[in-house]
Amino acid sequence: LMGEWFAEDDFQGCPFLRIICESEVGSPVQKATAQKLAQIQNYFLQLAKAAKVPDPQGLAAAWMMLMEGAI
Repeated sequence: LMGEWFAEDDFQGCPFLRIICESEVGSPVQKATAQKLAQIQNYFLQLAKAAKVPDPQGLAAAWMMLMEGAI
């Protein structure tokens, strides 16, 4: 699925990261985007806890970094 998305001619990267980088620091849109990214990381954290991973916080942070880096 992601490979198809990346291969599209109009692919421009992760919209969340673009908003963070391109919007004014502290603007409402930047704050809302940062909050959404935090919610996604918290979702990963909950999955890791449910799976009884030894370091769920570390896994969630690494998973988030890998996801953002892949996009």
